[in-house]
Amino acid sequence: MRGSPVRCARTADSNAAPLARVSVYDARRFSSPGAAVPRDRERDPPASQVLGDTEVFRMARTARSRLVGRWATRPSAVLFLAAAPLLVAAPGVAAPSGAAPSGAPAAAVESDAYSARYLVQPNPLPSTNGLALDGRGNLYVAQALYDRITRIDLTTGAAERIADDTDPVADALQSPDDVAVGPDGNLYVTNALKKSVVRMAPDGSARTTIASEVTDGVTGPNGIAFASDGRLFVSDLAFDPAHPGGLWQVDPQGAAAPRQLTHRLRVPEGFGMASDGLAYIPEYYAGRIAVVDPGNPGSVAGLSTRFQGLVSAVKVMPKTLDPAESLVLVENLPGQGNVWRVDRASGSKTLLAAGRGAFDNLAIDPGSGTIYVSNFVQGGIQRVNPRTRTLTGVFPTGPLATPTSLSLNPDGSLLVAGATSLASVSPRGRVTTLSQFLISRNQGVTPGAVQIGTTLYYTDWLDSSRPGRLMKLDLRTGTRSVVASGFVIPWHVRQGPAGTVLVSDEALGNVYRVNVADGARTVVATGLNSPAGLAYDAHTQQVYIAEAGAGRVVAVPVQGGTPGTVAGGLDKPEGVTLDGQGRLLVVDAQGSAQQNPAAPGSLLRVVPGTASRTVLATGLPTKITGITLIPGFTFTSDVVARADGTIVVSGAANGSIIELSPNR
Repeated sequence: MRGSPVRCARTADSNAAPLARVSVYDARRFSSPGAAVPRDRERDPPASQVLGDTEVFRMARTARSRLVGRWATRPSAVLFLAAAPLLVAAPGVAAPSGAAPSGAPAAAVESDAYSARYLVQPNPLPSTNGLALDGRGNLYVAQALYDRITRIDLTTGAAERIADDTDPVADALQSPDDVAVGPDGNLYVTNALKKSVVRMAPDGSARTTIASEVTDGVTGPNGIAFASDGRLFVSDLAFDPAHPGGLWQVDPQGAAAPRQLTHRLRVPEGFGMASDGLAYIPEYYAGRIAVVDPGNPGSVAGLSTRFQGLVSAVKVMPKTLDPAESLVLVENLPGQGNVWRVDRASGSKTLLAAGRGAFDNLAIDPGSGTIYVSNFVQGGIQRVNPRTRTLTGVFPTGPLATPTSLSLNPDGSLLVAGATSLASVSPRGRVTTLSQFLISRNQGVTPGAVQIGTTLYYTDWLDSSRPGRLMKLDLRTGTRSVVASGFVIPWHVRQGPAGTVLVSDEALGNVYRVNVADGARTVVATGLNSPAGLAYDAHTQQVYIAEAGAGRVVAVPVQGGTPGTVAGGLDKPEGVTLDGQGRLLVVDAQGSAQQNPAAPGSLLRVVPGTASRTVLATGLPTKITGITLIPGFTFTSDVVARADGTIVVSGAANGSIIELSPNR
């Protein structure tokens, strides 16, 4: 795939203006890894440049790390690690400052005019999970939320997506959680949602499922590691402390069926194998390390060491570097992540580094002993500096990963809900994390949130072991409680009539009105195909629903009734809101896909009750596949309108927030 242009359009069916070469996010503004970003830099959009078709993102290993963007030429390995190109179509509309080539064409469409900038800059490598080193200078990164495997050349900083679920193969990825490099040089990946293990070549080709049904019916495969004798082991878990997980042996050739060795572990995460064949497996919520002998799996022992936080991964130092084969693990506490070294014999522990959580996994270079750490919430890759007990950026983190919902707070800031965190964003673009996935009181995936007074209401779901919930967080005391449960995949949440909120459920196809005092639920609309975005008009008592799977926006009375189509013929409407004049603003995630496959989103304005439909923006970074096992389901991009006419759109594909300001 080549770099895709952005088409400027007058209306949904108007003739297109000339195409423009894309501009790609240039992260040269990142300071030295770990450095704070000045406030003026938080506000200003990043600089960019037009780059060649065959370039790749690159971070030069210099004092000031810098990224340069380019596209990979291999069709199944198109790189899209940083911002989707963003150009806006409206009369006199300018592209984001510094984000478009000089003189990029923009068509005059109507009297309104907008300029665009990144309120929150894109996340270059969002939501990172399992890590593996190949001994040749390459680091492989699993990104479960994005269904992809990325390869980073640690010498040059070049990063390339080598596999994702858009590849035209039968063994596509579905939430790859961990990755290991086998003795044969191939990659072995746990496919959590498909409950399988996939083998692939180092470039992502020659993909084969070697194990299926690595599950007890609820659990999914998680960690993966090879023993020194070439045996392959996999852990499986459900994020429910009451539901046991276990350890499996998997045939790397795929000839034998996977064999469950033990089913007595409490949420077993990423693990490591010592040269004596013992598996050291963290029990996530218990804060301890289980020791399993695959030759005698009926007996599960444990180290005496205990941790206060959540232990998400354990690896073993290579014997060539440490004859004692000490353990290295990551622990997460609210607001902080720790990297520890643990003596296998005595259980004594030494802090190697501390930093901003939420650490997910790690890898140890067998030659140098360098430790690399992934981050599920902020993304990026960090390297441990045991001398200073700090972490140094290898690939930069970002404040947001998958911003799926936007709403306005009473103080004018934005409330951003996403798969991995809840955060507020100031008018200057400063991001404050309010709550994190799993670390904050076992918080699940949180795709929707709204603040009413000093209470934050948010949707929360995790896996089949725990029903979807509507939660509330008292921002004064930090107290959390369940408002209502029994959802499957609750998605957006919006303020409804007094004392109620509105909740969409992607899986059930329903929209509910929930009484926040007692949790009583009333069905407002049912039989919908992936309802995502919601908007409520208090004047007309109408609820507007973006029905992503049906390609339409519908309206229904808030007391319930039959939904009526307000805007049809859309590709994938996700976010929806009302502007100050009662017009609908709709994010269509695939609205400009033909013109710009890499950044296919468009922003439309619809006047309810009329045929009026105007395209305000194209080239929005909305392309993200998400969990495709559920028909019509993907992570969503959202939109809000401020009283001053400014429009804000979330870029779920790259973790950005885009602000469109009217040109006065």
